[in-house]
Formats: sequence, C-alpha cells, structure tokens
Amino acid sequence: MKKKLCLGLSVCLMTFGTQAQTPQADVIVMNADIRTSNPAKPKAQAFAIKDGKFLAVGNNAFIQNMASPKTQVIDAQGKTVLPGLTDAHTHLLGGLELWEGVDLFGITDRQEWFKLIAKRDKELAKDAWLVGGR
Repeated sequence: MKKKLCLGLSVCLMTFGTQAQTPQADVIVMNADIRTSNPAKPKAQAFAIKDGKFLAVGNNAFIQNMASPKTQVIDAQGKTVLPGLTDAHTHLLGGLELWEGVDLFGITDRQEWFKLIAKRDKELAKDAWLVGGR
C-alpha cells in the first residue's frame, strides 16, 4: 500500500514540476482590432510585449494570463492596430532633386535658413529649380 501511495505522490509531484511557467509581459494591449499580417491568423484581440519584443498575439483571455502586477495593461477600446509600416521608397528623380537640394534638417535659426538658400541659389543655373527642405 505504501509503495502505491509513494508512486502516486511521485507522479503527481513530477507533473507539477514539469508545468511550464507562463511568461510575464511588460506591456499588454487588449480589446484591439489587430491585423497580424499572418494569413493563418489574420486578426487578433490582444498582444503581449516583453523586453521590447512580441511575446504573444492572441485573444484577450490568452494574453491576460501573461499579466503580472507590474504589467502595464493598455485598453485599445476596439481601435485598429497595424504592423509597423515604413515607407522607405522614393521616386528616383524626386530623390535625386532632394539629394542635390538645400538640406535644412536640424536648422532652427531663420537667418541660417536664408543664408543656406541664398548660397545654393547662387550655385544653380538661372532656370534651375531650387529644392530642399527638412
């Protein structure tokens, strides 16, 4: 009888020891209309972030299990969440014009703007366009 009891307790204890601990998220966004870009699962309700990286994407109940007392929980209130989109394209001629134009990025002094624009204007042919910006 003792052997069976010890064996049963051993099996139970082994089961508890092998259960995976649910990862704890730093940030959770819930109640969202998430477009995942994953054809197998194109929509979700929530996602979890840990150390600046996606931990999981899924429904509210699944993601809520990853919350700890320290987790920041954001209620998206049904708003749409899209994957990060970066528009890294440029039209060839427009890009070349900007490359050769006046670079005013980071210039906050108005007089410096005028000085750089006047300098570039003197370098251009009479009928050339002066382009640039910031």
